[in-house]
Amino acid sequence: MIKDSKLYDLLAVEPNASENEIIVAYYEMAERHHPENLKDDSHDSVSKFDEIKFAYDVLSNEENRKFYDENGYDATKEKLDKLDGFSYDDFTSQNFYNNLTNNECNFYQDQKYTKNLVFPLKTSLKDFYRGKKKLFEYQVLVICNDCDGTGLKKASINCSKCFGKNETGNARIREVCTECSECPICAGKRVVQAHKQIEICIEKGMRHKQQIAFTGLSNQKPGYQTGDLIFILEQSKHDTFSRYEDHLIMKHSINLTEALCGFKMLFRHLDGRLKTITHPGGEYFHNQTIKCIPKLGMPKINSSDFGDLIIKFDVKFPENKSLNLEKIKVNFENAIHLNLL
Repeated sequence: MIKDSKLYDLLAVEPNASENEIIVAYYEMAERHHPENLKDDSHDSVSKFDEIKFAYDVLSNEENRKFYDENGYDATKEKLDKLDGFSYDDFTSQNFYNNLTNNECNFYQDQKYTKNLVFPLKTSLKDFYRGKKKLFEYQVLVICNDCDGTGLKKASINCSKCFGKNETGNARIREVCTECSECPICAGKRVVQAHKQIEICIEKGMRHKQQIAFTGLSNQKPGYQTGDLIFILEQSKHDTFSRYEDHLIMKHSINLTEALCGFKMLFRHLDGRLKTITHPGGEYFHNQTIKCIPKLGMPKINSSDFGDLIIKFDVKFPENKSLNLEKIKVNFENAIHLNLL
């Protein structure tokens, strides 16, 4: 039980959020509340951004997060302030804000990020159960190596116009040299498109809409920090099972004889193994009966435990005049043979 949830609320995540979820939430909240993006340089705006940064600094560190969960906000803040004589209040104080607004600090200008690159990733229920490593190929913009992101061709000392200076003119009027200025690789755009491949590890027990983030692998842009590459897992429909949290749900149809006399059902689980469910006679299964099988559900992430398998039975009643004494006798003998009665 955590002492308070203030820092989790600042990032809009649950107290049991994973490290990847905290990273993604931080960049989304930081981008949303950044004073430059809000075009608001008021003290309240800066303070809100600083609180989000503090929340990330605490929750992204395993030791600090554990201390915060056990002791709360005030104790955590006091502990961090004492480290190396550093005061978080000094960093986010009015003095720091004044320095910012007086152009004595280029903190925010230095912290511009390119937008995150987000891809959906189709994932089967079997992959969520077993875990899976996938290779993903994508296109991304990278800074041009030929011009180092300047957009200018490396000047040639043989250029008859600029003699290797990339510009022409006199001391008062300077013009870009038209002969050798534009980089032939990026055509002056400073970035080029690159084909990339990355391995994504889907851990056992991950869920639909869960996000996997790779820091600093988004599009590059000169003068900007690189944003993140984010994958959003999208669960594909399964023919047999559906999922609710850590539990698996399946539907199974039985006839009236099986409902009265018992039955054995055989199915293949997500791990490939055949499973047998036996129901002895003597206990009537009415339509929509639900049976729970412990530990046959989904694996719980970062745990050796499993959820449950929930089976919903649909009893198929015979059509009018479809039963006769001979059929009833055969079904009864079959039930005895299967040791259900």
